[in-house]
Amino acid sequence: MFDKPHQSQLLSFCRKVFNTLFIAYFVASPVFSADFVEVQPVLLQMLRNDAVWNEMGLSKEESAQVQAVLDQVDGDWWRSRSIQDAQRIATVDKLTQLVKSELQKILPTAAYDRLLQLERQALGTRMFLQSDVANELGLSPVTVQRMADIAKETDASVANIRKQLQEGGDQQKLDGEQVALTKKEQS
Repeated sequence: MFDKPHQSQLLSFCRKVFNTLFIAYFVASPVFSADFVEVQPVLLQMLRNDAVWNEMGLSKEESAQVQAVLDQVDGDWWRSRSIQDAQRIATVDKLTQLVKSELQKILPTAAYDRLLQLERQALGTRMFLQSDVANELGLSPVTVQRMADIAKETDASVANIRKQLQEGGDQQKLDGEQVALTKKEQS
């Protein structure tokens, strides 16, 4: 149907459209519940950003290998958006761990370490809820639980604000409240 160069261009274009829509869904409409703390899949999201790839200094071969890893998980990640909270969180966590494991094999140590730094930076204070970070820093279970409780409070408040927005609440006022909540969690 298409010659080889056009097939490649079409495939590249389709990937970019898919990735943009995928990221927009997860960034614009994360689901929150007061029953658990959902940490956004920032690693899966940010690996679709050329700036991250540039920051890691990937060669064309490494970039192709990273893309192949992403291709393996994209279908399951996309489908996870429509499943129940606990199952979605478990699926996304499994996919994130799979990606990390594969990237650790592909990337030079410096690039992989930089990627983890970028992931932690993107998570903000929620990075302390990751077991490897908490262990590395020697955080007690009580401290981690306190942080999780604060995150749960924030999530519940944000869910309430979103509900108020859907019901026609004052967007400017509610946006200000959401920003204040996020700042409070990070302090």
